[in-house]
This record gives sequence, structure tokens and C-alpha cells, in this order.
Amino acid sequence: MSGLMKALRRRSMVVKESKAAPKKRATRRASLAVTPPVGGMVKSHRVYLLGGAHLVIQVSAKTKVYEACVTIRKKLGLQNDGDMALFELVTATGVFTLLDDDALLGARIEGWGPDPPGGGAFRDDIQLVYRRRLYLPGSAMELEEAAATAESHAALKIAYDETRYHLLEGLYPVAAEAMVPLVAAQLQATHGDYDDSMWAKGVLRGQFGDFFAKEALKKASRSLQDKLEAAVLSQYAAQAGTSKVEAMAAVVATVKELLPSYGGFFFPAQCNRPLTDKLRRIHVAVGWAGITLFITRRGKLSVESIKYADIAQWSVLKDGSMFAFWINDGDNNDTVALMTDAAAEIDKLVQAYVAENIAVLDGADRTAARARGTPKPA
Repeated sequence: MSGLMKALRRRSMVVKESKAAPKKRATRRASLAVTPPVGGMVKSHRVYLLGGAHLVIQVSAKTKVYEACVTIRKKLGLQNDGDMALFELVTATGVFTLLDDDALLGARIEGWGPDPPGGGAFRDDIQLVYRRRLYLPGSAMELEEAAATAESHAALKIAYDETRYHLLEGLYPVAAEAMVPLVAAQLQATHGDYDDSMWAKGVLRGQFGDFFAKEALKKASRSLQDKLEAAVLSQYAAQAGTSKVEAMAAVVATVKELLPSYGGFFFPAQCNRPLTDKLRRIHVAVGWAGITLFITRRGKLSVESIKYADIAQWSVLKDGSMFAFWINDGDNNDTVALMTDAAAEIDKLVQAYVAENIAVLDGADRTAARARGTPKPA
């Protein structure tokens, strides 16, 4: 990790700003949790979680994003929310946009324009989503997750639902065969102990869309799906006596161990990697361990993980259409250029994660884990 210090100190001014900002928010959020301000006409708005559940909050013209986050944290019963944030989701494109803590949430919602015709009380073309913005191993929220004793505990449920979401979206690339123990654990978490009367042949196969990514199922023949069903039910039956909490925790722990991209935020992009290759649509995950590129060539997925210690520098094009970084490769610098509208978002995340990595190397406090006034991890 020593390379990280040398390679990224040149951006220390930017990194220090990234580390200092959360402290201001922490003080403000701690006080607002007691006396949330109200101003102007108040309207009800849904806030969704990645598992599909939602809650309703009241938003006025003067409500700021961080005030809404305080309300959400209290409604969910979370003690530590430093890893979380509020996002705007355009459902047609699946694109999430991080909302700045100091932004006026009411004004942002007004900017959505009139509700689409034929809609109900709540619109669904644009949604507010409360989800993880950073994943930091050993953060206060992860410790809260590990201490959960009920399946309804917010920290555990958020981690579990986000893991399932990424698996179903195919963002966590796990082969169908490797999904067997994960699906078995999910069945245990949902239904409790195996009951033979519920699982006649073909019943689970008909529910595979709730557990396997679409692409994985497309590649699985009928005979393979039959084998997967039998294998899953066999492992499910073997889990008798496992509590729902233990099963949920096992799903999260297994994926954490399998994938270095766990907890990363995913962005669609275009990239020619290597430079001699044609421009391809890819997914980019920005996380604690580094930047991961998921590139599909001729139907085969290639995964490339680049640690922050190996990145010499990075930059964003002025118009925000490209994020580029340079990889240390001996005497040569390998350039990766990502064409994406999310270049500025990627830049913010990389800055935050680099700040946390440097804090660990320096033996300093990890600020982002307590960005919203959450208690310091024991």
C-alpha cells in the first residue's frame, strides 16, 4: 500500500477537502435530529430502499437533503448512517444521482416537473432512493449490521437487500452453479426451515427469476435448471435450524468473500480496453478496494480490478463526459478512459475512498464512517 501514499499525495488538497466536509455535516445533522425544521407547504414523498420497501417522509420547500436523511435514519431505527445517502433514480434508465446533503430536497423534487398522467398519489418515473454511498469495512454501520439479532434490523436488512439487488441485476457476477448456496440461504432467510410440502418439482424453478440474474438464466439450459433446483433444495434442507438472521448474514458474508467489488457503486460507461480494442459498453464499480471494470467480449465477462495504490493520477474532462486514470506499469503508464455522464460522480467517490485509504495508512480517524454524526466505532 505504500505506493498509494506516493502516487496520490499530489491530490492531497482535494483529498483533505473531501475528509473535512463530513465533519461540518456531522455537527449539523446531530442537532437537526432533535429539531428538524419545517417551512412552506409540506408534501408527502416516498423514499425507496433497494429491496423494494418504502417509507414516507414529509418534505417542505425548505427541507434539505440532510434533514430528510435524519428523518429516514430515525424511521428505520438505524444508529449509524454514515455510509448511506439519498439518491434520485430515473426508473427508465436505472441511473442513480447522488443528492448533495446541503441541497434543497423540495426544490429538487419540484424540478421533476408535473406528475405523469394517469399516475397515483406517488409518481414512479423518478424516485427517491436511500442506499449505501460508501462501503467501508469495519465502519460503524457494518458493526451494527454484524450485531443484528433480528431479520428486521435495518442495518442487516439494508446489506442483505442491496446484496440481492446487485446479484439480480447481474452486477455481482456469480455463475449459476456458484449461486446454489446463496439461493439456499435466501430461502432459509425468507421461509425458515425447509418444508417438503412447499417445494414440489418445478415450483422453485418457476421462482428462479427472484434469485438468479436474467443473463445467468438465459445461459442455463432446462436440464441445468433442473439440476440447480435439486441442488438448491438439497442445500436448503440441510440448513434446518439456521435462524433467518444467520441465513441473511451468510448471504452477505459469502458475497463479501467472493467479490472484491462488494459494496462498490456501479456506473454504466463506454471504454476501449485495451486501447486497441473497440469502444464497448461496460460497468464500472468504484469501491473500497479500488476500481473494477466489467467488460463483456464475445459473450464472456472479463473482470479487471485496479487498486488505488496502482493509480498514478486521474482526471475528469471539463464537460464531465469522461473519467480517465493512469495505472502505474513500470516505465509505462497504462491509460483507462471511461466515457460516461457519471464522470463527476465517479470522481467524488474515488476522492472519498482514497481519503479513507490514506487515513488508514496514517493511522487517522476514518471520517466518512461517521459523516452524519454517528458514534466512533469501538
